[in-house]
Amino acid sequence: MTHKIQKIISALFIVGTSILGFQVLMYIINLNQPSLFLKTAVWVWLYLCAMILLFFDLHFKVPGALAVAKKRHENVSHLLLRSVKIVWTALNHRLGHYFRMQEVKAFLVYLVLPTFLFWFTAAMLYGNMGQEKIQQLYAWISTVAMGVTFWYLKEAFHRKKERVDSDIFVAFSVAKIYTLTVGFGAGLMLIRRYCLDPSLYAGIVFGISFLLVYQALYQHGFLKAKHLLSAMAIAGAMGILAYFVYVFWGFNYFSAAIFMAAFYNLFWGTYHYHLDYGLNRRIFFEILVVCLAVAFLVFVNTNFKERILGGCF
Repeated sequence: MTHKIQKIISALFIVGTSILGFQVLMYIINLNQPSLFLKTAVWVWLYLCAMILLFFDLHFKVPGALAVAKKRHENVSHLLLRSVKIVWTALNHRLGHYFRMQEVKAFLVYLVLPTFLFWFTAAMLYGNMGQEKIQQLYAWISTVAMGVTFWYLKEAFHRKKERVDSDIFVAFSVAKIYTLTVGFGAGLMLIRRYCLDPSLYAGIVFGISFLLVYQALYQHGFLKAKHLLSAMAIAGAMGILAYFVYVFWGFNYFSAAIFMAAFYNLFWGTYHYHLDYGLNRRIFFEILVVCLAVAFLVFVNTNFKERILGGCF
């Protein structure tokens, strides 16, 4: 079976599982069964984690482990001792990638984006209980994003490069912007609904932003202390923005999420070009203009006096 056929089959499994999982979660939450909703969501997420682990295993395992072990210990005369040595060596070769920090780190870093995408979408389904059209919109768009994410995640594992190629990075970046938007919106909606402190929302946005910037830095091969400090600075700026959005924005969490995603794209886009030595005045003003244009369109079309009935702000 060719690599392309494997990718197509894997993508179909992921897309099918995602849309089925989201439809089941939608059905459960619309029956007002939050406990069952959470349990089902955990099982669907564990399945997606198992699929990522399978991709990881297929591409990082050492082929021919048993043959290598037999050849290494063929001179051992005692049958039982030789058999034990062969099994032990074969297992070490076959499972070695689960214990090498470089490979384990790659698995954990690439787990971030699909995990965020799934749970943010689940949060949107929960927060929009009974609003089936909105739920279906998020379910289908997130399914497409999940399919794209897994397609290029498998490709990244297949190429095994420390710094990913541009096609993979662009695909992840598009999925990441969508994921951020859903996450910012879901966090604002749920934290406001339960009248929690604005600092909690700022902390959540800080965490989301930092982890996704960290993932991008990992894919670029930039994980020195100065890069991590820059990631914290970007996340900190997003956290401060999130605090004021929580306090002053109207009821429309979706417009608030787009507004915040535009500024994330400004901060990360500028730093990304700087890392690639491509940042100049023209590039910076292009990114800035796009950010301000999106922010202005969202800002002027938002009713800031609209509030949740009985809400905190």
